[in-house]
Amino acid sequence: MTADELLATHRIRILELAQELGNVSEACRQGRLTRTQFYVYKRRYELHGFEGLKNRAPVHKTHPQTISPELVKYILGLSLAHPTWGCVRLAEHLKMERKKVSSSTIQSILIKNCLGRKDERLLQLQEREAAGFIKLSNEQLRAIEQFNPCFWEREEESTKPGEFLTQMKFRIGKLAGAGPIFLDAIVDTYCSYAFASLHTNHQPQYTVTLLCSEVLPSYKELGLTVVALETPYEDQFSESKPYPYKSSLQTLGIVHSWRDYPNNGFVERFYNIAMEEFFVSALREGYYEGLEALQIAFNRWLIHYNTVRVHSGYRNFGKPPREMIRRYLQSATK
Repeated sequence: MTADELLATHRIRILELAQELGNVSEACRQGRLTRTQFYVYKRRYELHGFEGLKNRAPVHKTHPQTISPELVKYILGLSLAHPTWGCVRLAEHLKMERKKVSSSTIQSILIKNCLGRKDERLLQLQEREAAGFIKLSNEQLRAIEQFNPCFWEREEESTKPGEFLTQMKFRIGKLAGAGPIFLDAIVDTYCSYAFASLHTNHQPQYTVTLLCSEVLPSYKELGLTVVALETPYEDQFSESKPYPYKSSLQTLGIVHSWRDYPNNGFVERFYNIAMEEFFVSALREGYYEGLEALQIAFNRWLIHYNTVRVHSGYRNFGKPPREMIRRYLQSATK
């Protein structure tokens, strides 16, 4: 009698013992089986008899259902051509082409090739387009625009840090004891490097204070110059205010421009990230004795945003803003 036959005989005895005792748990204890294994063997015995209790041969690596490399390549290409399609939609499309592949298998293929998530597919498309390998279709462009507002501003090309900055002010909520809180933000269009401060009013001087106290000293320390800055056409940036904004920039040697429409994709993207990753939880769950305490906590998050957080925009390709500046400085010295 072979080893498989001996094993099958042992399993039959356990099935019979359970029937004799009227107690599956006791039969499993004596036969050293789990209840799950018992019912698996019971079912196999009912379907296939004695042969069903033998150990099954392992499935060979060249299983008939293995996906061919050509089909894998086709699935990857189809996923990038339609980046918003999930694995179920892809499986349905392949079925129409008489290529039967399960949605779980498609998802496994996408994950192995770093395309399992929509943002991964969009990022890879942007990398290929930036390298000149492909030209984005209208469908791909729409998907990227919806995912990343910064892509709306792709016509505003920056060749180096400090060349073109954008500034806006946002109302972010209320702080107990302080009232409404406003966020003044400046973002570099080269790599989304951001500066921001919190205030309790719309005083125009704060718009210049952030630039003079934080932005200009930081770029000077890096050996860089702020060339131009764009703002929406709003009151706090108007020349008619007691603290003239545009004339202040002229004194600093910075070119100022207004945009006809209110939002800027780069600053708006920063605002959305800050609200989602810091302010929503900070204002709801945290307790701050005043604006200064909130500013200190926000500054810690801002350091994380600039130096650690992965940015999947079409300019950074997964790198933090400060790393993009470091790479520029390194290439400029060569």
